Amino acid sequence: MINKELIHNRIDLINRSIARLKKMGTLTREQFLADPDNFAIAEHHLRRALESLFDIGR
Repeated sequence: MINKELIHNRIDLINRSIARLKKMGTLTREQFLADPDNFAIAEHHLRRALESLFDIGR
């Protein structure tokens, strides 16, 4: 059975994560590397988007 609410929730999470990644994409290389948390934040949002995509496929 298809859970439309779950799909909508996961798509929302994907869109929010992509928005955060795009915002981080405006940083220069130097700006990105200046804050060691930037890598962890980017990794978190990429993982979150991928996990949401996998949830939709289940």
